[in-house]
Amino acid sequence: WRVSGAAGAVGSLVGQLCKRRGAAVVGVCGSEAKVDFLQELGFDRALNRHSADLRADLRAALLSVPQADRALGTSRSPQPADITLYWDNVGGAVSDLVIQCMAPRSELLLCGQISTYDAEGDYPPPLPAESAAVVERRRIRRERYTVVKYKHRFAPALAELCALVAAEELRAEETVYDGLDAAPAAFIDMMGGGNTGKAVVRCSELPPPVARAAALRAWLPPALRGRLARSFVTPEALGVG
Repeated sequence: WRVSGAAGAVGSLVGQLCKRRGAAVVGVCGSEAKVDFLQELGFDRALNRHSADLRADLRAALLSVPQADRALGTSRSPQPADITLYWDNVGGAVSDLVIQCMAPRSELLLCGQISTYDAEGDYPPPLPAESAAVVERRRIRRERYTVVKYKHRFAPALAELCALVAAEELRAEETVYDGLDAAPAAFIDMMGGGNTGKAVVRCSELPPPVARAAALRAWLPPALRGRLARSFVTPEALGVG
């Protein structure tokens, strides 16, 4: 797996969930601090897109994945793994580089194209000719990910995510901005990659009963919190979908 925009709210969760399924995951982010963050989350490799030679960094990362996950080659030297699934949050030059490393009949899930949001034209934007040729030649499936298509799965997904977060098996990072007046700056930071995880504008403190419950919950062992979440935060209780 390969995830761009990997230190954001979506990318960080996607990478962690893929690791739980046994995939080798390489994430790309926008700073060395975010590289460290992704490594804390358990990503196999994390790359800074501002690197002087991202192409070489990506090749080195693909060489480092477990041998069983590598593409077979005829050379005696190690061969970099082909990317079998790419979760694309950013588009642009980063995605063009990744496409060059994708395996035949692999999948590209187009979740976001933040590098092109200020551009005029169709969405999703068409690929450059060279990338489009690779997609066609290797029969790469490029599909737009639209969350509303999966509304029928919202409740079970939320229940599972809540249990994983409660048990500290999944880390949901937040960058918190205080006060509604901070909302414009929070939005600008988010669009520029200034946040890690979810960008949240906090408009008020938690009501006292909720704050007390949160404080008490922190004393419980993570495994117990996870079991309690699975017991009470059920798809039926959520009523979503």
